[in-house]
Amino acid sequence: MSSGSPSSQSRLSVPGRTPQPHLPPLTIPHSMNGEGNIATPNTPHALLPTGLLVGSPFVQSPTSYTPMQGLPFGAPQMAAHSPHPIPNYNVSHVTSPSVPSFAPGYYPVPSNPTGQQPVKTVYVGNLPSGTPIDEILSCVHTGPIESAWILPEKNCAFISFLDPTHATAFLQESHMKRLTIRGADVKVGWGKNSASNSSVLMAVQQSGACRNVFLGNLPSGITDEEIREDLEPFGPIDQIKIVVDKNIAFVHFLNIAAAIKAVQNLPSNPKWAKRRIFYGRDRCAGGSKQQSYKSQLGVISPSYPFMGYPPASPVMGKPDIITTGNRTVYIGNIHADTTIEEICNTVRGGLLHNIRFLPEKHICFVTFVDPVSAYRFFELTSINGLVIRNRRLKIGWGKHSGPLPSNIALAVAGGASRNIYIGNADDSLTVERLKQDFEEYGEIEYINLFREKNCAFVNFTSISNAIYALECIKQKSGYENFRISYGKDRCGNPPRTNSKSDVLSVSSDMSMPIDVVVPQSTIPGFMPANASV
Repeated sequence: MSSGSPSSQSRLSVPGRTPQPHLPPLTIPHSMNGEGNIATPNTPHALLPTGLLVGSPFVQSPTSYTPMQGLPFGAPQMAAHSPHPIPNYNVSHVTSPSVPSFAPGYYPVPSNPTGQQPVKTVYVGNLPSGTPIDEILSCVHTGPIESAWILPEKNCAFISFLDPTHATAFLQESHMKRLTIRGADVKVGWGKNSASNSSVLMAVQQSGACRNVFLGNLPSGITDEEIREDLEPFGPIDQIKIVVDKNIAFVHFLNIAAAIKAVQNLPSNPKWAKRRIFYGRDRCAGGSKQQSYKSQLGVISPSYPFMGYPPASPVMGKPDIITTGNRTVYIGNIHADTTIEEICNTVRGGLLHNIRFLPEKHICFVTFVDPVSAYRFFELTSINGLVIRNRRLKIGWGKHSGPLPSNIALAVAGGASRNIYIGNADDSLTVERLKQDFEEYGEIEYINLFREKNCAFVNFTSISNAIYALECIKQKSGYENFRISYGKDRCGNPPRTNSKSDVLSVSSDMSMPIDVVVPQSTIPGFMPANASV
């Protein structure tokens, strides 16, 4: 069913509340404080994009579980507290001996020379005279760089990475495969360690800052020289790349601090006020050589601020088995003013079983009906990034959801969703009335009322509550003449991206997606109040 214009529809975002659950067996329990929903939240490896599915990601988890022993990344601790313990697989059969599992000390290079803090600065010497810094950085593909500088008089350069692990990776790579620049074998070793600027680290963590500044909506005919003239005052530039047919450009500075200054101050220049300016992806962060310029719009790291390897990188090793069949995705670093409606406006690619938002912790858990949809959403957002209110979010796996309950699967097969459609609406139907009448069945995400179409949509945060509401509301006085059925969950729509960016985002002036009505299908004998698993 088509929707009216934003001005002609009433909309209500309902603040989070925790109603009495009507269907305890249908909803996967969560820890009340939310911390138990993340697999070992204090261990960054558990939230890395390598937590992809082992073997086939489309294999559903077994319905019976036994605790798993010997899993990496703190999995036994997670299994001990999970209502759905991990299957007892033999890990030796899934870990490839030729591709080691990732760990910070994976590379067999000498330990850092200080013996104190891990070293993140690498020395590159014996450079041919006249070698520009951009040629040196073109040889780096192991992780994002915080800063780089060259000393021409000494024929050497220094590269400071964000993560010491990436410095170790580059050092080992250059030792295993001799690094050659302009026909000369260069020397690579540890440089003098230096502390990172706290403001830079905060910008990296909260805004996804990196050396690369993305410029969009550029006028045709703009040149490298013109861009360099306007941006070089913020700091030394490594490389400028213009994509003429897309009217966009990427400006790599030699340090993140300069890029931060550019992003913060360039919009105040009248010449650049109408241009799109944000952070791109550090060209040193890795990825296949076949990737187009679109890859530069991805996040530095999907789930951990300083981990820049792509999900398919051989450095990361085999995916973690604890995510097999998992339907729950973790979203973190959410802006304090974000609403659950805004999150649902961004989530795409599959029907939701439920969504749990913890605004006080700035995190959210999204559980899909299908583990394939969860995997695809995780993969897409890990590669392209996810932005709400100009804040780049962290993506990871939540606590293992287990398989979809059989009665929910049956209802979904009959057209159930978390969206309830009310047709043939008259003037007596208001947003306030809908809220009052429906909130007793469960937490409501938002309510849409279309006067010109004589219909309304009530979106719950859980399919279980929507199923219960559909059965009960028909018996409620005053709803006898309304047409009531399931609507379409907008989260099931195909993923969408900005026109000139692969970064999934929500704009500040969002318009609601169209709710499409699914014809009601009666499920004989299905009464949520009597449901059992």
